[in-house]
Amino acid sequence: MMKIKNKNWVQIQKETSTLAKWMALYEAINYCADKADERKIPFNKVNLKPLEIMKYISSTEDGIQKKLLKINYDIDIYYVEN
Repeated sequence: MMKIKNKNWVQIQKETSTLAKWMALYEAINYCADKADERKIPFNKVNLKPLEIMKYISSTEDGIQKKLLKINYDIDIYYVEN
């Protein structure tokens, strides 16, 4: 577990948010590569759809960030719906 040394919540949130976005992008591209591989299509021939990738990143970013906060900083995030 990482130690929170000289970091405030804003820094932690910003770092984990950025990392979560990159991890979601990595997952999206790997998913596309796996599908191309299943269909025996070279990856450079795959027509990637940036808008769909952005939607995937937006939909998974919060969950990934929540996991990063728990693993790296032992911070639990709970959402309360009104």
